[in-house]
Amino acid sequence: MSESKVINLPKKLPLAERISEAKQIISEWTKSLNIPFNKKIDTVQLEKCERNRKEYRYHYIIARGTAC
Repeated sequence: MSESKVINLPKKLPLAERISEAKQIISEWTKSLNIPFNKKIDTVQLEKCERNRKEYRYHYIIARGTAC
Protein backbone atom coordinates (compact mmCIF):
# COMPACT_ATOMS: atom_id res chain seq x y z
CA MET A 1 0.00 0.00 0.00
CA SER A 2 1.07 3.56 -0.65
CA GLU A 3 2.32 5.93 2.04
CA SER A 4 -0.14 8.55 0.79
CA LYS A 5 -3.90 8.56 0.38
CA VAL A 6 -6.41 10.87 -1.28
CA ILE A 7 -9.92 10.85 0.17
CA ASN A 8 -12.78 12.39 -1.81
CA LEU A 9 -15.97 13.21 0.08
CA PRO A 10 -19.14 14.91 -1.17
CA LYS A 11 -19.55 18.55 -0.26
CA LYS A 12 -23.16 18.04 0.76
CA LEU A 13 -22.12 15.55 3.47
CA PRO A 14 -22.33 17.28 6.88
CA LEU A 15 -19.00 18.03 8.58
CA ALA A 16 -19.46 15.44 11.35
CA GLU A 17 -20.16 12.75 8.76
CA ARG A 18 -17.16 13.79 6.64
CA ILE A 19 -14.93 13.51 9.69
CA SER A 20 -16.37 10.10 10.59
CA GLU A 21 -16.02 8.79 7.04
CA ALA A 22 -12.44 10.09 6.70
CA LYS A 23 -11.53 8.54 10.07
CA GLN A 24 -12.87 5.15 8.96
CA ILE A 25 -11.03 5.29 5.62
CA ILE A 26 -7.77 6.30 7.33
CA SER A 27 -8.13 3.51 9.88
CA GLU A 28 -8.62 0.90 7.14
CA TRP A 29 -5.73 2.37 5.16
CA THR A 30 -3.25 2.27 8.06
CA LYS A 31 -4.20 -1.37 8.75
CA SER A 32 -3.46 -2.32 5.14
CA LEU A 33 0.03 -0.79 4.87
CA ASN A 34 2.92 -3.06 3.85
CA ILE A 35 5.03 -1.64 6.67
CA PRO A 36 2.79 -1.72 9.76
CA PHE A 37 1.65 1.63 11.15
CA ASN A 38 3.18 2.17 14.59
CA LYS A 39 0.93 4.46 16.66
CA LYS A 40 3.84 5.27 19.01
CA ILE A 41 6.15 6.74 16.37
CA ASP A 42 4.22 7.22 13.10
CA THR A 43 1.67 9.91 12.32
CA VAL A 44 -0.98 10.52 9.69
CA GLN A 45 -0.72 14.09 8.41
CA LEU A 46 -3.07 16.12 6.26
CA GLU A 47 -0.81 17.36 3.48
CA LYS A 48 -3.35 19.27 1.43
CA CYS A 49 -7.08 19.97 1.25
CA GLU A 50 -8.89 20.98 -1.92
CA ARG A 51 -12.48 21.63 -2.78
CA ASN A 52 -14.43 22.00 -5.95
CA ARG A 53 -18.12 22.34 -6.70
CA LYS A 54 -19.07 18.84 -5.63
CA GLU A 55 -16.47 17.48 -3.23
CA TYR A 56 -13.67 17.96 -0.77
CA ARG A 57 -10.38 16.22 -1.54
CA TYR A 58 -8.08 15.46 1.39
CA HIS A 59 -4.46 14.41 0.76
CA TYR A 60 -2.94 12.44 3.66
CA ILE A 61 0.57 11.07 4.14
CA ILE A 62 2.21 8.73 6.63
CA ALA A 63 5.11 10.42 8.42
CA ARG A 64 7.30 7.66 9.80
CA GLY A 65 9.05 8.15 13.14
CA THR A 66 7.74 11.67 13.77
CA ALA A 67 5.43 11.30 16.79
CA CYS A 68 6.47 13.04 19.99
